[in-house]
Amino acid sequence: MTELLYWKDPYLTTFQAKIIQIEKDNIILDKTAFYPQSGNQLCDKGYFERGKKKYEIQYVLKEGERVYHQIDSKFIDEFNVGDLIRGKIDWRYRYGIMRAHSSQHLLSAIIKNKFDIDTEHANILFEEVMLQISCGINDSQLKETLQELNNISTIENHRFETHITSKTDLSKYSNNLRGKVPEEEKIRLVEVPEYDLICCGGTHVLNSTEIGSVFVYEFKKGTDIKYVLGQKALELYSRFNVDLISSANKLGIQYSKLLPFILKQNREFNELKISYMKIASNLLDYISNYPSFRIQDCSIGILEIDLEYRYLQKQFKVFPENYILMIIKSQNKIIIISNCEKLKANEVLNYLTQNYGGKGGGSPYSAQGVLDNIPENIPTLIKSLFK
Repeated sequence: MTELLYWKDPYLTTFQAKIIQIEKDNIILDKTAFYPQSGNQLCDKGYFERGKKKYEIQYVLKEGERVYHQIDSKFIDEFNVGDLIRGKIDWRYRYGIMRAHSSQHLLSAIIKNKFDIDTEHANILFEEVMLQISCGINDSQLKETLQELNNISTIENHRFETHITSKTDLSKYSNNLRGKVPEEEKIRLVEVPEYDLICCGGTHVLNSTEIGSVFVYEFKKGTDIKYVLGQKALELYSRFNVDLISSANKLGIQYSKLLPFILKQNREFNELKISYMKIASNLLDYISNYPSFRIQDCSIGILEIDLEYRYLQKQFKVFPENYILMIIKSQNKIIIISNCEKLKANEVLNYLTQNYGGKGGGSPYSAQGVLDNIPENIPTLIKSLFK
């Protein structure tokens, strides 16, 4: 059995322990301050020290009541059962994960308390958290949540408390308990009085203000939240702050009015896009009836317009038989769609790339590519393919 020193003191960075077992490249100690990877929290980093020699810990894993410390296999023969060794935790890494884990507890608790929404999954990384909740929240609710979280993590000071209990004695906590109960006899509870109580074996800070401010950098589907804290958050705060002011200055508006301005521009863009698509649809309808030119019984339509391939495919379904549609887009991109047996789309594209440079591919019915140069007289080139 390995005594878990990090449960008693997560701020412990050095310790001395005795080797009780060696399995392959794993060392099992009678006690350890190294946190093993579990509960979506990464394991600690650090090293063993004996004399002047240091041995890096590559991975830490807990199985049952024993903690396995993996080292480079070429050094394992230097250790024996009964040896006393000194462990040293990478404190910067440990503290970054402690702060991240504690912030995740608070964020999940706030979302649960405010909106009765559970946390489905959480990944605890160094100064970073990825959280998925069971039901979506909107932007306004996220703002409300972040304001409370940052207030607790920077101004108000709430203490993180831990309790060791048994599964049989857990019933007295059940009314206030958040989350699942592990299938273990000895259970550790982490509590933030008046905020949260949950079963957790991870490392946590003592005071909430040790966490510092958090910065959300991704929010998707209303359920997926990614954020950073510590040095990572400070870097993003500084960069986004300056970028925000710079963007507002370039647009000639106050930074506080930047979001309304962007939303207005987005609405106007969408309106223009709708108008553009209507014009494009009318243009495609026109060219389907009045092609650019005809060769024998095949009609060829050429347009210089930026349209998505899927949209063109859909519109081409109503084109007449024996028709080739060539769309020349910006940056010399070209799309060819054909229902003409005499002139296949991939053959036309191959001819253009061979003579004018570029690359692309497709099928007899549709092909896409990029040319080095757009030929000046496409009708003459197409006619030559019918010879």
